[in-house]
Amino acid sequence: MPTFTRRTELPRVSASRVWDVLCDFERYPEIMPDVLSVRVTEREGPVWVSEWQVMLSGNRMEWTERSITDEAARRMAFEQVEGDMEVFRGEWRLAQEGENVVVDLEICFDFGLPALAEIIDPAATVLLSDNFGRLIEAVGAEASARAG
Repeated sequence: MPTFTRRTELPRVSASRVWDVLCDFERYPEIMPDVLSVRVTEREGPVWVSEWQVMLSGNRMEWTERSITDEAARRMAFEQVEGDMEVFRGEWRLAQEGENVVVDLEICFDFGLPALAEIIDPAATVLLSDNFGRLIEAVGAEASARAG
C-alpha cells in the first residue's frame, strides 16, 4: 500500500496558529481551490467526523473521515470511514522550532484497484503529495495572515 511523508517548514509563524487553521476544516475551500467543500458532521471532544469533496487532477473525490485530534501534542490522525478510496489515512504533526513550524504529514492510501496499482500508485503518490504540499503552504499563509 503506498505511503508517503512530507516535511515542510513554515517560516515565522506559531504552531498554535497553524494548528488553529489546520483544524478549521470548513474554511479550507477559502484557502485551497482544490477543496470544494468540507462539512464537520460530528464533534465529540477530540473526535471529529467530516465530509469532504476535493478535486484531484480534474477528478472529484468524496469521502467521510474520522479525525482524532491531540491539541497539546499538535497531532491529528485521520482515516476515511466511507468514500472513493479503499484506504485513506494519515497523521499531521506540528512542532515549533524557533520562529518556524515544522509540519510532518504521513499519508497511506489505496485506490482498491490491484490490477492497476503498478501504474496508478506512483502517479497518485505524486498527485497527493503535491496536493497536500499546496494545502500545507495555504495553511501556513493563512496562519501568517491571521497573525496580522
